[in-house]
Amino acid sequence: MKKKLSIALSILLLCQVFLPLQSFAANLVSQEIIGPGAVRYLYQVKGKRGRVRVNVVKCDLNNANLEVSLVTGAGKYTQKATVSQMSKRTDSIALVNGDFFNTLAQGAPLGASVLNSRVVSAPMNSVGFYSLGIDANNKAHIEEITFGGRLYTTNGKSYPIQGLNKAQYFDNIGGTDSHANTIHLYNDHWASVSRGKFKSGGVEVLLNENNVVERISNGSPLKMPVPQGKMIVQANNGAANFIRGNVKPGDKLKLDYTIYPKYAWKTLIGGHGLLVAGGAAIPYRLSPESIDGYRPRTAGGISKDGKTLYLVSVEKSSRSAGMLLSELSNFMVNLGAYRAVNFDGGGSTAMTIKELGNFDQTVVTRPSGKGQRPVVNGVGVFNRAKEGPLANIKVQGPTEVLLGESASYSIKGWDQNYLPKHTEEMKQAYYLAGQWIPTNTISPKTLGTTTVGGNINGIRDTMEVKVLGSKGLKSLNLKLGKDTLGPGMTTSLSLEAVKKDGTKVSLDPSVATFKLEGFTGVVNPGQKTLTIADTQNKGLGRLLVQYDQTSLDIPLFNKDYKRIDMVIGHKSYTRDGEKLTMDVAPFATNNRTLVPLRFLVESLGGQVEWVQESQEVHIAYKGHQLVLPLNSTTMTVDGKSVKIDTPAMVKKERTFVPIRFVVENLGLEVGYDQASKRVTILEKQEILKEKEQMPEENKVLEKNSLEKPQEPKENPLTEDQAA
Repeated sequence: MKKKLSIALSILLLCQVFLPLQSFAANLVSQEIIGPGAVRYLYQVKGKRGRVRVNVVKCDLNNANLEVSLVTGAGKYTQKATVSQMSKRTDSIALVNGDFFNTLAQGAPLGASVLNSRVVSAPMNSVGFYSLGIDANNKAHIEEITFGGRLYTTNGKSYPIQGLNKAQYFDNIGGTDSHANTIHLYNDHWASVSRGKFKSGGVEVLLNENNVVERISNGSPLKMPVPQGKMIVQANNGAANFIRGNVKPGDKLKLDYTIYPKYAWKTLIGGHGLLVAGGAAIPYRLSPESIDGYRPRTAGGISKDGKTLYLVSVEKSSRSAGMLLSELSNFMVNLGAYRAVNFDGGGSTAMTIKELGNFDQTVVTRPSGKGQRPVVNGVGVFNRAKEGPLANIKVQGPTEVLLGESASYSIKGWDQNYLPKHTEEMKQAYYLAGQWIPTNTISPKTLGTTTVGGNINGIRDTMEVKVLGSKGLKSLNLKLGKDTLGPGMTTSLSLEAVKKDGTKVSLDPSVATFKLEGFTGVVNPGQKTLTIADTQNKGLGRLLVQYDQTSLDIPLFNKDYKRIDMVIGHKSYTRDGEKLTMDVAPFATNNRTLVPLRFLVESLGGQVEWVQESQEVHIAYKGHQLVLPLNSTTMTVDGKSVKIDTPAMVKKERTFVPIRFVVENLGLEVGYDQASKRVTILEKQEILKEKEQMPEENKVLEKNSLEKPQEPKENPLTEDQAA
């Protein structure tokens, strides 16, 4: 219970609040037996706010091997624990959070509770609160529980007992503090040294196993938790005066208390207001504002004969919209509940299930906050059958795999009473599409639906598996050990995929087809290698990959060529692996990459001249003469006019030129990788060697000649991708 509810209890509305009953459709998504007489159902409900996930555990209380019981925190009250921690500690097959509690107090429920036929908390003194319990005949009840009792002294006097194991709360009937002028009892199920609310002038009395007074502490509480098997009496105000006047060490007291109705309770857990009565949804009468609205919710329901129990957990998360109280009432009626009670919802809501064949529990209701909230108690479902031999198995693993993905499967099993078996210690066998396979791993080579099967001692199970190609992909990439190759060189290759759910997997290259362009060679999918036979005297080759309907174009580079790599939008670049930096970054416009002319020409070893009068850039390189007028779609190459679709231009006080048109007209090669936006210029090494022998004066660049004195104002540039 949240802090807001603890405050709201002091102004509890006992009047009837009429809420409209909502109509909605509930679709059964899945169901599974989880134990003798216990079935877990997952529903998807269509509500006004969207889809809602609801988990239900239906319990047949006629089954002698099934037990439903209260579970208290880490073992005692004031020791809170999450639903997962409680389920792991008690080895439950199902568990949901239970009663409301004051988060500001020590950590005890507001309602009554019985554990293993022992009362471990009294209900708060209020009206309208209902509890769920099971009696000695395994019949479930949902009742309004009350508490009564008296403490009798050896001199024949008595005083009312207000409660057992109660944190402080506001008494809605008496209109006062729960611990004022009262006697409260605390047994060894209360773990904290702090008890209830000890007031100035109060008294605490320690009783042994026979209710004989061992110690009396006047004016201060006993600084100890309740010893095992013993009890502490806390008395305040007038009740403290009664103890001081009538009780002394060595006295044997009589404690007479009980909860009503007087069923032979085996287990009992407190709840909140009624959701269903007489098989009909009813308006919620107990309505603190903190539990209104679309929320995660927990509830318990019973059949008319009390032999069927429904534990319900409504999720509110990114995948589930939560429910109104009125919607929850209708849902409980649709399940078949004759009576139903609302448990603590909101951030406390959680449910765990031990799925068939599993040894660990799974959280099936996603918490609404960052994680599960520690709570004071829950309702647990337990399999009390004796373990027998293996009776059934289930193959488990991914139901969807990619073409060529390696997926592993396992087998879990259980006996005839649904107790899990350690199948990892048993001899297992697997088969794919009816054919035995040597391991539990598959790597399908054909699209469509196939079956994966398992066998232990002649007990078999199969599951359908969908094999997806491009439809199952988020992205696909081919990774090479190295992309710079020459004749006779071999590199490793791997086909890497990201699935729709974000999972990264490796694929068997044999499910793809490969084709070399520019270079010749062989791809060996089995060895996951690429071997180049001949580069065809080209600087750039390509490896074309086809996976189902997805195509990849992977650039390959000739090791005998010098190489410059740059990335659009980045100033850094590499020259034969050496990291360098240019002063302005290349950019893209009209599907063409433009680079700063100074960088390009200096990198290639050519000469550049800016002609102010004609507004032209003149480039001299290895016998080639290029003239690029600014803002013109025509350039001159060795005296001939050539059309270009992207003119040279000035940006950021630098002259930019279209790299492909310039470089290719200088006799070099250009490559572009779409995925990385990487542009590569390739130049044969023999050419570079000749340039190294050129006179030094021919290598000198006039840096200032690249800067135009007055920047043109036309043709503002926009970024785009390169061709």
